[in-house]
Amino acid sequence: MDPVIVATFVSFFGYCLYGAAGFGAAMIFHSLWTILEMFGITSGRVDEATFYLNVMTLMVTIVMSINNRHLIQWKFVSICCVPWFGMNVIGCFLLVGVPNEILKFILGIVLVVIFIQQFYKTITNMLNGTMLQEKIEAEQKKGAQQGDEEVIPEVNIREKWVWLAFAGCFGGILSGLFNMPGPATIIVLLFSGIHRERWKANFFAWQIPAQIFVVWFLSTKAGLYKHEMLPWYCIMCANAVFASKIGNYLGKTISKTTFTFIVIGLSFMGACSDLGVMLDSDTKKKIMVFGLGCAFIIMGTLFYMLKKYVDEPFANQHCNPLKMDEAEAQYHRFDGSGARNHEKDTKDDSLYVPVQEDNANFE
Repeated sequence: MDPVIVATFVSFFGYCLYGAAGFGAAMIFHSLWTILEMFGITSGRVDEATFYLNVMTLMVTIVMSINNRHLIQWKFVSICCVPWFGMNVIGCFLLVGVPNEILKFILGIVLVVIFIQQFYKTITNMLNGTMLQEKIEAEQKKGAQQGDEEVIPEVNIREKWVWLAFAGCFGGILSGLFNMPGPATIIVLLFSGIHRERWKANFFAWQIPAQIFVVWFLSTKAGLYKHEMLPWYCIMCANAVFASKIGNYLGKTISKTTFTFIVIGLSFMGACSDLGVMLDSDTKKKIMVFGLGCAFIIMGTLFYMLKKYVDEPFANQHCNPLKMDEAEAQYHRFDGSGARNHEKDTKDDSLYVPVQEDNANFE
């Protein structure tokens, strides 16, 4: 089977995550591309995988930029676009000039870092109650803002310039090498305070010029474009756009924790394969079997912990105040006596905790 056709099917899962979270397509694609090499389905070449990713991502980012145009902050885009473009150019020259084995080993290290960071963060947040608290607050906020759109703040350029420089340089070089700026995105969203939706919209926009260059460079200078496969390139792009639309919908209906678990499992498997690039084929297969088993165990453990430490406690929480009729509210308002306590009338009313009453019929 031609690698273009294989890339079309492999990309679907990655771009679902890309549409939901704004990153992750390359992590999943590179991991699956490497895993399928073990079965002789793909070549495992990093430059080939990066070329297919850029072709698809270019179309997806154009569509997603149009969909999220109301959140684009053009000053934010222009500041990040220049270093991002420059580092993509450097990454492209390294991609075609460095041996594939070294590139795969570097990619393996990147995937290990992603796995460790995401696994540690997820476990810690479940055990210390952060994930549960975030879920409760999100539910309460959702109830309080029924019918109201969330206000997404703009990025303060002067305050966040260090993070913008970091994203443009570190994210840009990873994008040029592997089309995988996910690690930079994760770090920025974790520590910068930039709103995720604001980041996504501007991130889509500033990628476009660099991706046009990368597609041209790898098509002509690296000779990866195949004219006879043009219909499949079109199908590949349409598939990626469709998958990102599905991901954008799933991101609003399904917990993003599920997507995180997928990234953790596939990052571990991809890292096992890439780090074993210098070994013989038999040893690599053993490592991959081991990695596959460990990935299933890791994901199973994470889903169990999610149920035990987040989902079950959340089900026992009363996110909304208990509604009472007028008689019950009167009873609780006067300390259970049904009459007002004169001494407490003289105290600060700020100590009183209001009770939500069901007074519709009374009025």
